[in-house]
Amino acid sequence: MAADAARGQILEPDPAGYDKDGMASWYGLNFHGRRTANGETFSRSELTAAHLDLPLPSYVRVTNLANNRSIILRVNDRGPYVGNRLLDVSEQAAELLAFQRKGSTHVRVQYIGQAPKGVDDAAMLLASYRGPTLPVADPLAFAEVEAPTATIETAAISALNRLVNNHAVENRIEVSFQVAAQAED
Repeated sequence: MAADAARGQILEPDPAGYDKDGMASWYGLNFHGRRTANGETFSRSELTAAHLDLPLPSYVRVTNLANNRSIILRVNDRGPYVGNRLLDVSEQAAELLAFQRKGSTHVRVQYIGQAPKGVDDAAMLLASYRGPTLPVADPLAFAEVEAPTATIETAAISALNRLVNNHAVENRIEVSFQVAAQAED
């Protein structure tokens, strides 16, 4: 067992069964490029989170209880240190969970397990998204479809294929946030 200096609590190295509700907020620009508690570089466009007690790095499923959107995030930092908040998420995670504009929301946090160190898990995390809209789409693909030869379903499949096959993970994540922002409006 390890003691967490931030709160003085003792946690098991692998807290299986961790499942809590609480408030989440997000952090971004002021921390972008800084080191996280486990030595990774924080990027506001990655799918990460800060938690006071969970092992670093680890995976959690975060569900926005206001809209039932959820995604798996990589916990790689300590925090939040404001109020009674349970979790801070990256700006991109807040956008996908549709609370970036609001600033905070009530969430459910479920521990999944330890995360490997030094791994690019962005595609896996993005693929874990659950919500009312498709997390990735290529708006330009729809503009290239000539009506009436292609249906909207065909255009959507074409857009996804172009996105998966031709774009870097960072571009797929950015487009997913644009789609999520449109759904939030």
